[in-house]
Amino acid sequence: MHDNNFDITLTNTAFIASSNTIGTTTKVVVINNTTNELFTSSSDYEIVDVVAGTAKGEAVHVDIIELPKLIKLNNAYPNPFNPITTLSFELPFEQKVSIAIYDVTGREVASLVDGTIEAGYHFINWDAGNYSSSLYFVRMKAENFVDTQKLLLIK
Repeated sequence: MHDNNFDITLTNTAFIASSNTIGTTTKVVVINNTTNELFTSSSDYEIVDVVAGTAKGEAVHVDIIELPKLIKLNNAYPNPFNPITTLSFELPFEQKVSIAIYDVTGREVASLVDGTIEAGYHFINWDAGNYSSSLYFVRMKAENFVDTQKLLLIK
């Protein structure tokens, strides 16, 4: 089910790829043996039913993966913390990401992520067991996105 502004792009690697929209319901038929991707869409929608099978008519389990729409650094939890906090972030596509921890003087004290990360929802822990109680900052950079948040370590 979707709204009237629904937009769908079927994979171009399929043998057959077709869709039919009536009102707020779109049915999609895709026969594809080259990739896992069947379609992409930036619209909001709900998948109501999925039927998948092999050429021999055997049922196939389907995992539906919904990717984030925006790059985002979520609030650390817990915060204040002692000595471990969890940072989560979201990526709508694979990209180079750096996440680092800085002290109040602006000196980098830990690099948590520095490399190419796949699209999706990610979680990392910062174990600050070897650091003193203080205010710290976590900074995430990805593409044109930069976000900085405060972290309070209380021992």
